[in-house]
Amino acid sequence: MKKAILVVTVFLTALTFSCSSDDDGNNDIVLGKWKLEQTYTNDVSENISDCVKKSTMVFHDSGSLVIQPYDMVQQGSENVCDSQGTQSGFWKNLGKENKYEFTIGHGDNPEKGTVTIVVEGNRLTKSSTFIEEGKESVFKEVFQKQ
Repeated sequence: MKKAILVVTVFLTALTFSCSSDDDGNNDIVLGKWKLEQTYTNDVSENISDCVKKSTMVFHDSGSLVIQPYDMVQQGSENVCDSQGTQSGFWKNLGKENKYEFTIGHGDNPEKGTVTIVVEGNRLTKSSTFIEEGKESVFKEVFQKQ
């Protein structure tokens, strides 16, 4: 379940960052490459593998976003760390309360979502709220600037 939440959150993060290409000179603090460091559910630290910690998000000043998730996969009788495919989309700073919008995917059915992002020094914390079994929970991912 936690892997599913992580994948959904990474996906929503990617989704939330949608932006038009006419934003030349964008100097938003999220710009750059960020590597996953830790995840939390309701402020309780999750145990994630070094493999999952290879996951990255890259925010471009053009408003595009590239997410590269990693996870352990079974190959024959061994578990190996493997890329889960690159997800691309767009991001947009909504200009209030650290809210960002992500749009992941292209075509007729892109996914959209809104997350809260706080950057302190070289750390980015992305928070999203979800409902599971009728209870609201907060999922946070902490990234290190690369």
